[in-house]
Amino acid sequence: MPQGSPAPALWWAVERDGWVLSAFDDIEGRHPSLAPGSADLPAVLDAVAALGETLTPCPYEAARSAAAELGPLFGGWATLAADPPADLDDWSLRHLDALAAHESSCLDAMDGDTLLHTDLREDNLMIDTRSGRVLVIDWAWPARGAAWVDIAFLVPQFIRAGHHPAGAEALLAEVAGWKQAAPEAVTSYAVALSGLWERDSRTTTSAGLRAYRAAAAAAGRRWVAHRTGWR
Repeated sequence: MPQGSPAPALWWAVERDGWVLSAFDDIEGRHPSLAPGSADLPAVLDAVAALGETLTPCPYEAARSAAAELGPLFGGWATLAADPPADLDDWSLRHLDALAAHESSCLDAMDGDTLLHTDLREDNLMIDTRSGRVLVIDWAWPARGAAWVDIAFLVPQFIRAGHHPAGAEALLAEVAGWKQAAPEAVTSYAVALSGLWERDSRTTTSAGLRAYRAAAAAAGRRWVAHRTGWR
């Protein structure tokens, strides 16, 4: 990572037989609270802004495009529309065809030259207790794309933490990448994320991930309803 980027410093890495072993700074810290009124929010927003500033142009030459990485994961609503689960909520059932129609139109708008994390939730953020700085950890799904993709991913995380959708978006209003995003692309991305989580909450074997995805799907639905006005 470039110097100044909000990520732990890499000391060394070894690749053998398809496996990579890496050593990073040992950070003394905790995960931030994203709840309304949290004292951690300014540091989280600073870190998100710093991602776009320090990781553009993309420093990782092997990073695949965001569309290539995320596109195969999308399509959750189309899968559910083909065989609607008996317990699917009423709002999703009413709008299932429209949701399926909107979940892939964001892919072209994801094109860009920023190194993306693609999974910015609170357990992938760490507050360094010595500096108070938020660092982004667990870069398991890096991709190259537009900075707004990582920024927008935080909106349902804020909603899940208790924010109203409008308030969640307002938190990001001054982050440069958010201001550059096309509204229709953000709406499609919200649809795609909520569909991914709704589908995968029903298939994931890990109880912890299943609970997270169910909660994230509910937050995503609220975000989509806010942006589309669908009732």
